[in-house]
Amino acid sequence: MPRHLLLLLVLATSCLPALSRPAEDTDSERAQLRRQQHELEALHAQRLANCAKRFEVNKCRDKAMAEHRSRLKPLLERERSLDDEERANRALAQSLRSSVRQMDGVASAPAVRPARTASQPAVPRRVARSQAELEARRAEKLAKDEEQAAERVHQAQRRQAALAAHAKSVQERNARRAGTPSASLPVPTAASIAALPAASATSRH
Repeated sequence: MPRHLLLLLVLATSCLPALSRPAEDTDSERAQLRRQQHELEALHAQRLANCAKRFEVNKCRDKAMAEHRSRLKPLLERERSLDDEERANRALAQSLRSSVRQMDGVASAPAVRPARTASQPAVPRRVARSQAELEARRAEKLAKDEEQAAERVHQAQRRQAALAAHAKSVQERNARRAGTPSASLPVPTAASIAALPAASATSRH
């Protein structure tokens, strides 16, 4: 038997205990847990209603709630345990499928790889040189981006200062306009003053 098939068989055998629980059993147990929870909820509601008729209502309610939590706790813990089992089963099934794909890839790969000749360059050195060049380009780009970001900040500050100066100039100009005195009335002449008594006399007649 090929080695990869043997490994796959061993892995599948190790997963059998975790995957051996039928899904129907889990669903049936979950349904039973839900029924028990509904029964406990109904019983708890009835006990609270009875407590309302007693003299020490709060004491009765506290006792009923404590008993309800203690009875409900194992059911909730069992539900969490079933959830954990389902998650573990799904993880094992996924791991098994991944192992099958990996084994198929190993089986389909060529058994012997051609040896590197002396004329071929060393792959690790070429990879290291490419990595160094990539890091240098990244550092250069990062420095350029930082420089451009600083320039944008400076430009924004200059624009903000210019806008503030303009706003201040406008406010000062408006203030000067608001403080300008109004035009004075015309000064009466001597002729107009002399004509006043005659006009008054005419108005009396």
